[in-house]
Amino acid sequence: MRYLGLDLGTGLAKLAQYPSGEPARAGQEIGVTTVAAAVSYRRHVGEIPAGYPDRPQPGVVRCDGFPALLGTRLSAVPVPVWQGRTPGEVTQSFLRCLLDPPGTGTTQDTGGGAGTETVGDEDDTESADLVVTVPPHAGTRPGPDDEPSTEADLQDILSALGRPARRVVAAPVAALLWLRRRDPDLAAAGRIVVVDVGAGSIELSLCTATGTAVRVVDSICLVGGSAWGTGALAAAAGGRSPALAEYLVTALAAASGVRVDPGGQESVSLWRAFERAIADDRTRDRLDVVLQWAAAARHRHGSAPALRFGGLKVTASQLLDACEPLARQSVAALGQLLGRHDDPGWLRFGPGGGARLVLLGGLSTLHPVRAALLASLGLDPERPGPGVIRPADDDLLGAVARGAALLAAGLADPGDRYPHALRLAVSRVVRDRLVSEHLELAAPGSIDLELGQTLYLTNGTGPGEGSHVLVTIRPAASSPPGSAPIPVQIVPSGRDPVPAAFRWAAPPEPGVYRVGIRGGPDGPAVVLQRADGGKPLTYPLAETADLDAGHTSGQAIP
Repeated sequence: MRYLGLDLGTGLAKLAQYPSGEPARAGQEIGVTTVAAAVSYRRHVGEIPAGYPDRPQPGVVRCDGFPALLGTRLSAVPVPVWQGRTPGEVTQSFLRCLLDPPGTGTTQDTGGGAGTETVGDEDDTESADLVVTVPPHAGTRPGPDDEPSTEADLQDILSALGRPARRVVAAPVAALLWLRRRDPDLAAAGRIVVVDVGAGSIELSLCTATGTAVRVVDSICLVGGSAWGTGALAAAAGGRSPALAEYLVTALAAASGVRVDPGGQESVSLWRAFERAIADDRTRDRLDVVLQWAAAARHRHGSAPALRFGGLKVTASQLLDACEPLARQSVAALGQLLGRHDDPGWLRFGPGGGARLVLLGGLSTLHPVRAALLASLGLDPERPGPGVIRPADDDLLGAVARGAALLAAGLADPGDRYPHALRLAVSRVVRDRLVSEHLELAAPGSIDLELGQTLYLTNGTGPGEGSHVLVTIRPAASSPPGSAPIPVQIVPSGRDPVPAAFRWAAPPEPGVYRVGIRGGPDGPAVVLQRADGGKPLTYPLAETADLDAGHTSGQAIP
């Protein structure tokens, strides 16, 4: 059995694997394989390229930046420069190449997302538990069901490959599962701000930790142009949306007198060259020192050579200026996120009971971005103190995948599953008799409180399978405040069921409804949607801390 954790970034994909054949145990090191999130097609056969060529190769179609488009309405839109392939189809090709282990045959992708040819013995494939990470939901609760999501796109793609993910977890949660095991001081913190600045996006999350449980209470994610301040995600010339890193390298090219448009092959080539340059430890350390000097005394050090990549020679001043939009957007997003919470504890960084700031992602290593974020929080950019966590080089990019692998191996639990079962009391006619019974809405641990999507009650073997069960809600007499819109029971393990209390403003109109359950940071909610369509109605369950008392109230539907 292999235990895998996948962090599919816009620029790089990180696949962590718990040592195969070894029993899962705490303290085990976890290796990470890092590859470019790219696919090269030759004669309709896709493969992960080893690097980026200096000039275009005849007959080869190169696809970069596709992970950033998952979970958006562009994920199913054909991209002309990819010969009409969609981001979803390219992702499927990439994951097939990444997850097919050596020695199990060669899987060739036709580029259309459906036709494949497998050569070799597939029976040798070792089974694997896969946990995939996705960006946190923007806001304090998951969005509407009709909104596209990265989670749904990835699950559909992996299921089509015959490798469905056992679990999906928010990226900041996965990172903290790993980092808190490595750092006792971080493990003691109750409030943690995670800022991940990568090649495709700026992800900022407010996380709380209680014991081993880690939850995202709020987040903001800026992708591509929105992270650069140029507007919402949109397709450039050629039909591909530029990655955040492309805006940065095209600004550096312009400062060097070279015109490059974001979204073209030239900008991708520069992006990949920049990525290789800052991946070198010595180059990155030298760059950090040069930029610190230039920021302190630009008149003396601004003209100092800072970085060479892709044929460009960039000075310290040019890099400081080019990073300004990224730094500005990062600070604005962090201020907006913190401003949504009237809790001064999020702004008190330090050891003990103070909050922590964790900086992740390759672009967070750039001094102008890091310094702007720290200064906006009232911290000294050069001596931020113990409240700021900058992981070591291998964890800067690999912490998310390693945390997912821990979860796959059963060595961590983020506490993101609702522990109780939920059931619905109904009455229906069986052989001309009215019979009362209970239908299972959710099994214990099946409701994801972090990445909740609505699962509707069906007549299959479980929620989400088979055709939908329809319930009729009839006109009710006057309902006392706090009574249930429908009779749902909470079933704690080994205890008697408790009628659920709800937070709701008005009862549903009489009619025929589908019944579903969805999770969120505040707990589960019952979802009712009319069978003839319309906007789903959400009824969050009230706090269940008093389950032992059993005095919450519910009302059956007459």
